[in-house]
Amino acid sequence: TIEDIDAQVLAPILQEIKDWSTPPLIALLPDHITSTTTKTHQAGSVPFTVYHPSLEPDQVHSFSESEAKKGIYQFNETSELMDLLVKLNKKN
Repeated sequence: TIEDIDAQVLAPILQEIKDWSTPPLIALLPDHITSTTTKTHQAGSVPFTVYHPSLEPDQVHSFSESEAKKGIYQFNETSELMDLLVKLNKKN
């Protein structure tokens, strides 16, 4: 579950990097969405979260397709997200 990833993966990573002189860029996203009703893969935008100190956060506080639609970072093409990640990584 997302909570397990938070507790067992992200929390230790964030604890480890807090004192790094150069902050890393961290992106977490699935490769597709899965309907909770049909339990099958679906086409469409996927939720994602990105951590970097220079990135201005939006008001989305949970990781879901419906919340992602409320975010200020909306991309129609995968390349747009990759462009953002490359730009942020160059700030290091």
